[in-house]
Amino acid sequence: MNKSQLRWQCRRGMLELDYLLESFLNEKFDQLNDSEQALFKKLLGYPDRVILNWLLGKSSPQDQQLLPIIQQFKSD
Repeated sequence: MNKSQLRWQCRRGMLELDYLLESFLNEKFDQLNDSEQALFKKLLGYPDRVILNWLLGKSSPQDQQLLPIIQQFKSD
């Protein structure tokens, strides 16, 4: 999946989530290693509300492998 396809997948039904995902893609994605990029792609497969709750710290994924990519959203 190329970056333009990822950008399209970052467009969700929630404006807040669109902003978080697209900002991450533009600012941090290229610095991620291959496994972290794969985790980001995996994250995009989850429903909007679930992703937003994870990124806002309201819940945690059962799949612990996603934690490193979620932490990347929280780091500046």
